Amino acid sequence: MTQIAPLSIIGAGNVATHLAQAFTQKALPIEWIVARRLEAAQSLCQHIGQGQPSQHLHFEMAQSRIWILAVSDDALPELAARLKVPPGSLVAHTSGAQPLAVLEALAPTVSRGVFYPLQTFSKDKEVEMKKVPFCLEGDTPQTLAHLFTLAQSLSEQVWAVDTKQRARLHLAAVFANNFTNWMLNISERILAEADLSPQLLAALRQETFEKAQAIGPEAAQTGPARRANHDVMRRHLALLQDQPQWAALYQLISQQIESHYQKKH
Repeated sequence: MTQIAPLSIIGAGNVATHLAQAFTQKALPIEWIVARRLEAAQSLCQHIGQGQPSQHLHFEMAQSRIWILAVSDDALPELAARLKVPPGSLVAHTSGAQPLAVLEALAPTVSRGVFYPLQTFSKDKEVEMKKVPFCLEGDTPQTLAHLFTLAQSLSEQVWAVDTKQRARLHLAAVFANNFTNWMLNISERILAEADLSPQLLAALRQETFEKAQAIGPEAAQTGPARRANHDVMRRHLALLQDQPQWAALYQLISQQIESHYQKKH
């Protein structure tokens, strides 16, 4: 394989949509967009202005030599078992949680890789792709080199990350993004119960993340648990008496923060 394009994408969800847009913006031709629902593939092809929609998985005569599997983690084993692509193709999944070995059911004439963009994606929110870290793995050095070439056409941050490292990275990302976002969800619901606008927390949210980036979360930690202010924490827990799950979460996290910083003094 001597060139990047043409390529094809299997999937039409959040990750697939952002990758398709990014490839299109870089003038990389997309041959096929494949989805379980043909309407979803058609919609994405129309959105990016290129590609042919399909819902089948037999592409032995396709021109594409790179196939990006941007589907759910659970769908990958069955997809690898059913997908038929031309010999010499490179097939890479975009999962942070699944190992490279999840593609083992592919034909032996196919190279396997991981093309993991470390970011949270939603179709209706633009992402500056050049700032997104791409974490790559390949079954051979040549496969990895091809993926590096492709990723570097999209992003300024490209990393070689093996399966064991990526599992840890994905776990860290869940804490940094998914759990943080759930905390923000709870905070807005607490405000809503008092008929307060979520806009009141906007500046605090922004400063929280900017400060963590600037000085690191270890130094940036503040609050009643950091100061071991038990009186404030008791009053907070009293306000959560009608939300025992939130109270348990508040207590657990507060105990961990207090214990951590007490040990440092």
